[in-house]
Amino acid sequence: MKLLKVTINNFRNINHAEYELDKVNIFAGPNRKGKTNTILAIYWAITGYLLDGSSDHASFKPLDDTSKEVSVELEFDKIKIKKVYFENWVKTRGSDTTTMQGHITEFYINDIKMKNSDAIEEIKKAFNVDHELNTSKFDLLQATINPYYLAKVEWKELRKFIISLIGDVSNEDIFKSNEMLEPIRERLEYFPHMR
Repeated sequence: MKLLKVTINNFRNINHAEYELDKVNIFAGPNRKGKTNTILAIYWAITGYLLDGSSDHASFKPLDDTSKEVSVELEFDKIKIKKVYFENWVKTRGSDTTTMQGHITEFYINDIKMKNSDAIEEIKKAFNVDHELNTSKFDLLQATINPYYLAKVEWKELRKFIISLIGDVSNEDIFKSNEMLEPIRERLEYFPHMR
């Protein structure tokens, strides 16, 4: 799937940016001009997380005015994703004052507003992410687009995921496949957790 266009509004230090993407794209410029934040915005719109794995939404609000609406729109060749995040201000009945009652996140898929859970499923479909391959602690969508994700996953969860893809292999299977490994069998007896 190819990303064709990115539109960012009020994401950290980016007030407004639009990028028409080509085959090869380089985000270059002086420090504090939004290069990293552009990548973070794209990643957040797809996964709901920042690259460090956190979902610290307050950290991507605009630096100059945290009450501004944050939006990131990604136009791919197969799907258009728009994610909007804003403060929820409510006027209490019988009062003239409004108070902030948290935040709201909205998704639009191909310009149609959707429930967050449905939008996430549409995104996974567009990225060909099989929901059944996700384990409780392994996020295949993040693994697909974040080069650092696999390094952060606990090894047991990564192993469980790999086994779900290709099946488990016993020590016996390995010994049968290569006679030269037979001398190691006896040594493994000293390490019961490796059997």
